[in-house]
Amino acid sequence: LLMFGEVAPIGDVERAVARAHRHMPAVRTEIVPGCAHTPTIERPDLTNRILLDFIDGVDKVITP
Repeated sequence: LLMFGEVAPIGDVERAVARAHRHMPAVRTEIVPGCAHTPTIERPDLTNRILLDFIDGVDKVITP
């Protein structure tokens, strides 16, 4: 799981997402709206939902 802030100072977020997928095809990426560099601080509510959803999905893959 990679989370990017929508207005992250890394520059073009869509380009970063595309690059991540080229190097890690199975990676899950999330763009957190209204955030810059620290989604966990700027949008903890949404970040927590994304993390819990990801963990729930991993658990379903591991546990039959």
